[in-house]
Amino acid sequence: MLGGPDGSVVDVVPGDALILPAGTGHCRITAARDFLVVGAYSAGQDWDICQEAPSESTRKRIANLPIPAHDPVIGNTGSW
Repeated sequence: MLGGPDGSVVDVVPGDALILPAGTGHCRITAARDFLVVGAYSAGQDWDICQEAPSESTRKRIANLPIPAHDPVIGNTGSW
């Protein structure tokens, strides 16, 4: 599910890559036994798990995050 409790259920199949903007609520509802999630962050950034709606200060932190220099899937061969 993407978008928090009132979000949308999204089917993910082998080969899919989901790129979620900072602050996007998400959770796994069901999955096959071989389902694998790999999370990655731009250099200098670290994970910050929030389990409730973002506060005003959290929204400000999200808004101040830099945009990655390169596409997170294809890397240096592509740019935004």
